[in-house]
Amino acid sequence: NFCGDIMSTIKVDTLNEKSTNGNIAIIPTGSGKLILDGLTWPHADGTAGQAIVTNASGVLSFAAGGGFTQGTEQATTSGTEKTFGSIPAGVDLIIVNFAGVSSGGTAGFELEIGDAGGLETSGYISTDFRLQGTEISGYEITDAFNIQGVTAAAAIMHGSITLALEDAANYTWCMTGQLSSNNKADNGHHVSAGSKSLSGELTQLKVTAKGDTFDAGAINIMYQ
Repeated sequence: NFCGDIMSTIKVDTLNEKSTNGNIAIIPTGSGKLILDGLTWPHADGTAGQAIVTNASGVLSFAAGGGFTQGTEQATTSGTEKTFGSIPAGVDLIIVNFAGVSSGGTAGFELEIGDAGGLETSGYISTDFRLQGTEISGYEITDAFNIQGVTAAAAIMHGSITLALEDAANYTWCMTGQLSSNNKADNGHHVSAGSKSLSGELTQLKVTAKGDTFDAGAINIMYQ
C-alpha cells in the first residue's frame, strides 16, 4: 500500500492482480485521462453499438460502430411529419427507409436535416425527377431535400434515401434517393439528389408530408 502523494514512474515487466481471476483497475483522478503508450483514452463509456476511433493525433473517443445501427421505426399513419433525433456524433452514412408510405394529398415528401442548433430550412440544393410512362418532370426546392415532388393521393411509396457525409470539416451532406409507387399508374418512379452544409455535426432529420397527413406505412433510419 502507498500512502500520501507520490509523483513517480513505475517500471515493471509484468503487472499481475494479486487475487485469482481479479481485475486490474487504473482510475485517473477527477477528470484526468488514462494515457497508455501515448494514446489518450475516453474518460466515460460510450453508448451501445459505438466503437473506439482515433483523431490521428493520439486521442481516442467513442463513435458509431462499424455496422449499421437501426433506429426506432415510426408509423406514418397519422400526423404531417416524423422526426428522428439523437443521432450520435461520428455518423457519416444514414439511410432513410420508406415502407408503404402514403399521405392524403398530392404534394409529396421532403426531408430536412439539422444539428444541435435545430433543423435547417434553407441552403439546400435539391432536385426530384418523376418518371411516369414517357413523362419526365423535375421539381427543385431550397428549403429541404425534395425526395418526392408532385404525387397522386393514392400513391404508396417504397424505397430508400441515402445521406452521405462528403466534407466533415464543413458538415456537408450529399443526398440520393429512389422512391416508387406500388401502382405505377398513380405516381411512377422518383429519383432525387442534392447537397446541404450544416453548422455542426448532424444530429437529427425530419420527413414531412408537405402539409398533408400521413395515412399509411412506416419510416425508419439506419446509420453508421
